[in-house]
Amino acid sequence: MYRVVEEHSLRHQVWMAIVITIPGNLRAVLWNSRSHELPNN
Repeated sequence: MYRVVEEHSLRHQVWMAIVITIPGNLRAVLWNSRSHELPNN
């Protein structure tokens, strides 16, 4: 039982890490594409 709970916790940490990192990357890509559309002063 403990092993299953530990594995679930590990998967949860990995999932949370993915959820946290992916939006950051998408935000960076969107910001870069948006900044390219803006005129450079």
